[in-house]
Amino acid sequence: MVWLAGVIVLVLFLIFPKKMAVIAGVLALLGGVSLAVVFYPEWRDDRAKEKVEVSVKYLPRECGEHREAQLESALTNAVKAGDTDAAQRLASVLRARQFDNSRESMPQEANPFDQFDESAEREAYPLLIEIKNMSNRKVLKVVWRLSITKPGRSTDLVEEAYQDYSSDLILAHREGFRWCYRIPRLSETGLSYSELEYKIKSKWVTFE
Repeated sequence: MVWLAGVIVLVLFLIFPKKMAVIAGVLALLGGVSLAVVFYPEWRDDRAKEKVEVSVKYLPRECGEHREAQLESALTNAVKAGDTDAAQRLASVLRARQFDNSRESMPQEANPFDQFDESAEREAYPLLIEIKNMSNRKVLKVVWRLSITKPGRSTDLVEEAYQDYSSDLILAHREGFRWCYRIPRLSETGLSYSELEYKIKSKWVTFE
């Protein structure tokens, strides 16, 4: 049947070359418009996605110093937005941190936390993630996958179930976001975090 239709079209081209050329041009134009309608949104999202920058750095000292300020800022924003659940979670985290910090003023002999690993607390959130929206569109959500490797090695140490991170902070054009995150569960133990290499493996961006 396909070959028969082809023969018919060929015969029509021979008999009515001008009319068939016009019809073919119209069909080609309609096909091009249809393809543009289907693929343009995806192409536009891909171009905008390239301009949303996501970076990761291992900065335990900086994250330790700014973590409480970040939590307070997030708590303020949650209260303003009327997000009660988020505000309660953040307030709980802040109270816990303030309780932990208060033990530093306790006499050493009376400190019940003398076996607490202070370095572990300082490095609880050592990964500084920075997101910059350099696109012309409003970003609603960013999901990224983190990769951690040993120097000179390609094997990803992050367990697959713990590779994905996300932020639903809305970012307008040229707005940015910085936050400290935990190191995900790794496939090996006893590693020196400062000697590992951190990078963003992939990202997904949702636009308005």
